[in-house]
Order: sequence, then C-alpha cells, then structure tokens
Amino acid sequence: MSDADATILPPATDRVAADPAAGISATVATPGTDVALAASPAAAVTPAAVASNDAPAAVPSTAAATGDRRAPVAAPAWPAPDPADRADVAVKSLYRALLDTLLAHEPGVREDLDPEHLHDFRVAVRRTRSGLGQLKGVLPAAAAEPYRGELGWLGSVTGPKRDLDVLRLALPGLRERLPPAVRGDLDPLDAFLADHQAVEQARLVAALDGERYRALVDGWRGVLDDPAPAADDTPDAARPVGVVADERIWKAYRRVRKGGRAIGPASPPEALHALRIACKKLRYLVELFRPLYPARELRSVVGDLKRLQDNLGAFNDTAVQQAALAAYAERMQAEGRAPAATLMAMGRLACLLDADQAAERRRFARRFARFDRPADRARMRRLFKPTVARHRPHDDTQAPPPDGMPVDI
Repeated sequence: MSDADATILPPATDRVAADPAAGISATVATPGTDVALAASPAAAVTPAAVASNDAPAAVPSTAAATGDRRAPVAAPAWPAPDPADRADVAVKSLYRALLDTLLAHEPGVREDLDPEHLHDFRVAVRRTRSGLGQLKGVLPAAAAEPYRGELGWLGSVTGPKRDLDVLRLALPGLRERLPPAVRGDLDPLDAFLADHQAVEQARLVAALDGERYRALVDGWRGVLDDPAPAADDTPDAARPVGVVADERIWKAYRRVRKGGRAIGPASPPEALHALRIACKKLRYLVELFRPLYPARELRSVVGDLKRLQDNLGAFNDTAVQQAALAAYAERMQAEGRAPAATLMAMGRLACLLDADQAAERRRFARRFARFDRPADRARMRRLFKPTVARHRPHDDTQAPPPDGMPVDI
C-alpha cells in the first residue's frame, strides 16, 4: 500500500515497522506514503502505481466494488508556461494548479465518496512538497519553507485513512493467494480494518475542519498570489524556467544513475531504498515540468522510470507489508479480535510476501539495465542536460497534465 508520486522526499528512514502501541498505521515517519498489501507478485501495489493513478486491478476503487459514488470533479486548467518565463512566476502557476486540484477533491475526501478522492488529494500534497524541497532558490525561503512542513503534516494526517482504504480493498486479492479452505479466516481482519477505517475517517475530517488546515490553505494561496519581488535568497527566481527545470531534472537523473550503477548482488536493502527515493524525486520533477517538454519523449521517460519504480517499490513494500501484518496481528490480539485461524492465515501471507521480496530483488538488475540503456541515456541528455543556449519553442504539442491531474476526471 504505497503512494509514490508519489512522500515526499523522505530520508532513507521513511519506512518503519508499525508500532501497535502508537496506532494501526504502518507508515509512521514519512507523510504521504501509503503501504499496501500486495494481492499477488505480479500486481503488487507499489508507490509508483498508486501515486500515478495506475494501481493494479487487484486494488479496485470503492466505485468498482459498490457502484460509482464518485462525484464529478472539475479539474483546474493545467498551466503551460513558456520555457522563457520567469521561474518564480511559472512555478507559482504550477503550485497554484496543484492547490486547486487538492481543493477540488476535498469534498469527496470529507464525504468518503471514493478512495480515489483521497488519493488525488494526497498526490497534490506530495507533488507540492516535493517541489518545495527540490526547487529552492526559486521562491523566498521565509515564505515557502514553512509550508513544506505544513504539507508534511497534512500528509501525515491523511495517511492512516489511505493505508486502511488500500488494505481493505486489497483483501479480495489477498484471499486468492491462500488455499480456498482458509480464505474465510481473513474475515476478522476485514472487520478490524473496517472499524478502524471509520475511526480514521472521523479523525481526517476533524483535521480538515481545524484551524491548522484552513491556515495552511489560505496562507499558501497568499504566498502564491503575492507579486512581491524576489528576495536575496532566490537566485533562480528571474531565470528562465526551462533552464531551471533542465538543471534540477538533470541533477536528479544523475543521482539515480549513479546510485543504480553502484548496486550489486551484495548491496544491502538500504541501497535499493535510497535509489527508490531518488527515483521519486526525479519523477516528481519530470511530471511537474511536463508542459515544458515534448509529449512523446516524456511518455517514454516516465514509462522507463515507472518500470524501475515498480520494481523498487515492490521490493520495499513487501518488507513494510510484513511489518504491517505483524502490527495488525498484535493490535487485534490486544482487542481480543484475533482467532488463531486468522493469525495463521496472516502468517501465511507474510511468508508469501517474503518470497515476493526475494523475487523483486532478483529482477532489479534487469530493470535498471533497461533504464540505463545507451539510447535512453541519449534521450535524457537531449531533453534535460543544461545548455545555456537552448530555448524550446512554446507550442500546442506539449504533454498533458501529470498523472493524477487529469483534464476531465
């Protein structure tokens, strides 16, 4: 159960085992990350899949299971800045579209109409926070940096509900991985999740009703609408956004390439985890600045990156998923809701997940080799390697809005 577009840029310790004493969420340290139980090795719910609205069929939406309850959402117009535009003006327009998207989904989140409303809400949060972390020097730090922390808070208060949504929707696929005779033993787990789902929904709505959330939205809107001139700590504010985007994306790409090439058969899990985080940072930047680049080539870039993220996300998630099962088992026992048969069924799932993790580790070398092919390296250089003299024309062939920000939802 993960959201990759989408945390946002967490440290290498963003994934931790769940603490039953602290609550039921298995995602504790990193706001904006959802942890899901994989329904099958081939349909693992990875950060890339959830964050990009490409979750596998094993995790259907509530609408698919109970009829379409999702209210239509009028998505805001996605800005199309010219590469020669000032970076601060262009970036503010992109952040403003993300804020509008968040607010468009807020009613659906409050009413719990469909889990995808919360998913898209969180995608907007993560992408904004990611930009604030990677685009320093564009907006004044005194004005923008406090909202990076506040968006982290918003990710943390929405995470537990999302975790439970994904877990519960994954249960049908999880049952299929068990022998028919024991599939019903997961019923107590389903009931446990449903009860805590309602509790977390109430907590989420209370947070959205609170002064902190309203101050975040109103304050951030004020920052984005403020025409104040650049401050001393904004050396990139007046530079062309195309040049700034090239520089930041190229730097993130080189970090991914270097990290991936350093991983060998004996590398520890922490190395793959660090690479997963680097891939997230790269993809957030590519998709934030997507209107600046040719649509066809961007689709290839994002596709290759997604395949690598799927592998790294599945490898990481299987470890987190095992910890989540253990945490839920302890909490169910503490509440007197864990029959022996249910605990045994959950233990079977943990063993399957351990095997899945080993399989994903074996797949890594092939996935990274594909990402790092000479033709793909040449494409990345052509698209993103900073060149002072390069100024792309602004035309009508730009890429569509990033995943999670559709033109018509």
